[in-house]
Amino acid sequence: MHTPASLMAETGYPLPNTNFGWPFELWDDTNEGRHYTFREFLVLVVSYTSRNLTFDSDSIRAFAGIIRHMNSHKSYIGHLMGIPYVSLASGSQGLVDYVIAGLCWRHLASRWRGSAAMAVPRRRNAFPSWSWAGWAGAVAWTIFFAICGMEIFSLVDGFRCELRDGHVLPFSEYAKLRSSSSDREPPDVIALLFSAWLCPPEMFALSESPAGPFWGIAGYEWELYLSLFGGSPRDFLDALKSGSVQCILIGEGLIHSYFLVLEGEGPLMRRIGTVMARNRWRTGSGVVRRPFADHVKFDFPTTEFRLI
Repeated sequence: MHTPASLMAETGYPLPNTNFGWPFELWDDTNEGRHYTFREFLVLVVSYTSRNLTFDSDSIRAFAGIIRHMNSHKSYIGHLMGIPYVSLASGSQGLVDYVIAGLCWRHLASRWRGSAAMAVPRRRNAFPSWSWAGWAGAVAWTIFFAICGMEIFSLVDGFRCELRDGHVLPFSEYAKLRSSSSDREPPDVIALLFSAWLCPPEMFALSESPAGPFWGIAGYEWELYLSLFGGSPRDFLDALKSGSVQCILIGEGLIHSYFLVLEGEGPLMRRIGTVMARNRWRTGSGVVRRPFADHVKFDFPTTEFRLI
């Protein structure tokens, strides 16, 4: 297990001994395997992004020291521009599950949430919008990634990586390329390509009160975390209905279903937020625990996206 001193030696900064608000020692660390390594990576990102960096390029370069330190004595961990995954012996689907979980980061100072004193997140255009490194500001993941194993399974198809040199590789091939590139890093990933379910506008509902906006999707409670949007909650609902903002279903877990909020034209999209929908569907007789994807039937094909 890392100590603050050992991490400071790698990064030049002391890191708090923390696990999503709990001491590191309270983790279930009986299995020092892939899931633990993945969760540890998330904790380090949470701590790391809470700092103010002098240069935007530091957001991944300095973090590379942490990755090297973890790889020196743990199962191999790689990253897509800061989005982590852990190597698997069998198949590639589990690899994609890790990446989908990693894509579900959220800003602590997202729109219509948090303290007014917290700065609105700022884009770092040198990095893709889907990576936490593409934004200034503190990020976090759901607590359930820490206490319930992975707690997410991918619902996207055809997950591929577009490299800066123009090549497009299935993610499993990119992961192999990265793990074998000991002398030099492979080209940066500039876009993610995949197909996913696009949620139709009629699914969304908004109720506003002094306590804040409350969202729903097809009868499910919706937790919206927006990094970027220049309007009110009502404007956001109108943008969803007009199609200038889109919401796609990317993963499912025991407690939540997971979505990305995208903005752009055609297949070329940018990530501007994330959504968690509680897997509880309200009926006339009460609340039934039922995953979103099991209850909501999409009677149309998935849509192809290029996320930059």
